[in-house]
Amino acid sequence: MKVGSLSRTPKFAPLVEAPRRNPVARAAFQETGKIDLSERASQFKALARAAGEAPDVRAEKVAAIRKQIEAGTYQVDSRAVADKMFDLVSKAPY
Repeated sequence: MKVGSLSRTPKFAPLVEAPRRNPVARAAFQETGKIDLSERASQFKALARAAGEAPDVRAEKVAAIRKQIEAGTYQVDSRAVADKMFDLVSKAPY
């Protein structure tokens, strides 16, 4: 996964732009040249850095599956797919 500028990512833009719109944060930055991040923001930054360093895909697994598909031997475990779908829906916040 490649992580670019977070301010250009719609999901993260509010988090990046918030200090610019917050008068207290803006004043602190203008006075000291730095902004202290909350622990949650620091954790987010560490996660974003780790995601940027992680490989995009597991190439070996993709190659093995591609080979099975091309050979016509790839089998989909419909029970596993249904279980994963159920898990995702049951854990959704809505």
